[in-house]
Amino acid sequence: MDLGPYLYGKEWVVIVDAVSAEGEPGTVRTYNESEFLKGQAQLRLTDHDSGLQECLERLRLAGLGPREVCVVGVVPDSCVFGRGISSRVSAVISVAVDKIA
Repeated sequence: MDLGPYLYGKEWVVIVDAVSAEGEPGTVRTYNESEFLKGQAQLRLTDHDSGLQECLERLRLAGLGPREVCVVGVVPDSCVFGRGISSRVSAVISVAVDKIA
């Protein structure tokens, strides 16, 4: 699915997802847009995932992108479809919610 309609014309966007980043499973990471765009976090864990970077680039070219983007991510144990959330990731949900707030 294209993220464009959800990001179009917004002032501030917080993306919450699993991230492919350094750290043990369950590690909560936050990134500003420039860190994310430099590749310090990778949201595209499979070829089927939405491409946030590509979507932001298209919106910015049209002058319609969000003013600020923040990514709050958790390093997952696995991204295998149907496996569910691991206990290590479940244990840090409140930490992620605090960072979002």
